[in-house]
Amino acid sequence: MIADYLSWHYRVALGDTMRRSTVLLRAVANYFSILPLAQTLFAPWHRVVEPYRRGFAFGAFLWTLVANLVSRILGAIVRLAVIFAGLAAVLLTAALRLVAVAVWILLPLAVPAAILFGIAFLMIPSA
Repeated sequence: MIADYLSWHYRVALGDTMRRSTVLLRAVANYFSILPLAQTLFAPWHRVVEPYRRGFAFGAFLWTLVANLVSRILGAIVRLAVIFAGLAAVLLTAALRLVAVAVWILLPLAVPAAILFGIAFLMIPSA
């Protein structure tokens, strides 16, 4: 019975935990839309763009150019902030999952350790 439990614990459940960790990391990355934000990093913010007017007036051209650049820079700043927050969340999730897997691996040792500590505690003479 103990061998069956250990086989399940280290083969089935540990593999399932690893698969769920991968799914969770992908879910966190998708929640923050890291890849789409990186692909559209310099796109205008909320698609706010000034159309260029017909004909050439240097002042109007310069105004439109600056407005469109500001929109793209603002979009890049906001997207970078969300990308960095998403990467931080992915790294934190990965670190916590590594801790959870380490605890899962060591968990079967908790029962014998608790029994040994209990026996050792009982052997300590009372004052």
